[in-house]
Amino acid sequence: MGVPKSKFARSFYRCADKRRVESRILFKADQPTGAVYLAGYVTELMLKALNLENTPANQQEALLDNLKRIGHSLTGLLELYYQKGGSRPPPDVTRAFTLVGDWTSIRYDPKEVDPVDAERFLEAVDTVYRWVDGRL
Repeated sequence: MGVPKSKFARSFYRCADKRRVESRILFKADQPTGAVYLAGYVTELMLKALNLENTPANQQEALLDNLKRIGHSLTGLLELYYQKGGSRPPPDVTRAFTLVGDWTSIRYDPKEVDPVDAERFLEAVDTVYRWVDGRL
C-alpha cells in the first residue's frame, strides 16, 4: 500500500479515500442508499488510479481522455487494466466486484437500499479497494 507516484493517480486515490469515509458516515447516519451511491465511486476512482499508475507518465494525459469515455463503467475500467497486463483478482475480489460492478444500475434506482444490502455492498467495496490499493 502506498500513495501513487503519478500525480493523476494520486488525485483519484485521494478522492477515493474521502468518498470511502463519507460513505461510511452516511451508512452510520441511516442513509444506506446515499452510502451505496457514494461507495460506488470509490471503486471507480480506485480503478482509474490503478490504470493511471500502470501507464507510463508520457501517456497519462491521453489516458485521462480514455477514462472519460469509459465513464462510470467499472467493468470497462477493470478490462482496461487487464489490457495493460494487469493480473486477475483472486476469487474473493472477483465475487466482491460482481456485487460492486452493478453499481451503475443501483445508483439510479429510486427505491431505498436495504441496510443489510448496503452493508454487504460497502464490504464488497472495501474488498475491491484493498485489492487495488495493494497494486498501487
